[in-house]
Amino acid sequence: MIPDKVEAVTSAVFNKNKGKVFETPVGKFIYRYIEPLVYFHGVIRNDDYSEPFLIASKEKAVCYTLSKIRSHGEKLDIEMLLLEDMRIDEDILLSLNKDDVGFWAKIYKKTLITDFSEYLAKRSK
Repeated sequence: MIPDKVEAVTSAVFNKNKGKVFETPVGKFIYRYIEPLVYFHGVIRNDDYSEPFLIASKEKAVCYTLSKIRSHGEKLDIEMLLLEDMRIDEDILLSLNKDDVGFWAKIYKKTLITDFSEYLAKRSK
């Protein structure tokens, strides 16, 4: 979804106090706690490679990333944040399932995700 090199692999865990960061010769691996309710929705089994693995849907990944941004009370320009700051490809962004993003907005109850859901609904028409 972004044109940049991956600097770290981030994985979600639902065991409290299990968040960790590992720096290895292969790369940086980050494990972050998320609520079990959030963990189990929006997970896709990928069989494209020799070993199947679970990965978050694009919608879940964007909403999770937005949930970690602290706005400190200021109103952020969601389009600028997504397209310029996060450098998400606009065509991919607009192809996201707006119903799934709306679901995540209700689960997270974060202004930034609600703004994203409204932005996507408006731009997808």
